[in-house]
Amino acid sequence: MKEELIDIATVCRRISLSRPTIYRQIASGNFPAPLKIGRAARWRGEAIDGWIARLAEKNGNTEAVSPSMEGDHD
Repeated sequence: MKEELIDIATVCRRISLSRPTIYRQIASGNFPAPLKIGRAARWRGEAIDGWIARLAEKNGNTEAVSPSMEGDHD
């Protein structure tokens, strides 16, 4: 199975968070760091899906819904 690598625009759409919010969450250790391919940043689709699943589990949800970050006011 081919691994999916996605760019920041796709990550933003997939999790409904802005680019600055995502990078703040990476800096605080609350979001998967990207893989660097040259100058490009790409995320493993599997890592993003896992983050969504962990967030849903933490919030007691059995279905992944549009995630929001506590204290995020973008």
